[in-house]
Parts: sequence; C-alpha cells; structure tokens
Amino acid sequence: MKKLDNTVIKVKNRRHGRKVVRWFRGQGVIIDSEYFMKSYPFSNEREGDTFIYYGVIGDRFDNWSIESVNGYGATIIELPELPESISEPHLEVIL
Repeated sequence: MKKLDNTVIKVKNRRHGRKVVRWFRGQGVIIDSEYFMKSYPFSNEREGDTFIYYGVIGDRFDNWSIESVNGYGATIIELPELPESISEPHLEVIL
C-alpha cells in the first residue's frame, strides 16, 4: 500500500465511485467494503459534493476534500482504464 500512500482519485459520479473503490481494493488497499460499497452514497463531483477525492492519505483509505488533499500534498491521479468484462464468449469469424 505504500506505493499508493498520498494518492487519490477524483470521483465524477456514483458509478465512477464504485469503480475507484474496486480499483484501490484490487491494488491491495484495505477498505471497509461494507461501508463504501453498500451503505455509502459516494460523494461525487456531479452532485456538487466536497469530499470527492477517494484514496489513501496517511495509510488510511477514505474520501477527502480538496483542502485535505492539498494539505497533505497528495497526488491526484486518473482511474486507470479497466478492461471491459466480457459477458459472452468472443468469437472470431474468418471469412
């Protein structure tokens, strides 16, 4: 998790928030999934919320305000492209 300390991602909307949390969890960050994935409304830019930067600051995953992000000198990154999940087998047809 040290590689992601002081790293956050700005959440654009609720769906994006779920992806951000899943991405951090996939990187080995310990997250209270129950809190963030089920009961939490995902503060986000679209709805005008202020705590819209999700990530790790001081070895703790949470959502942060821009003031906190700047105060800790955290780096704001973009959510890396996630591969699309394929629900059906992909068939290559050669004609």
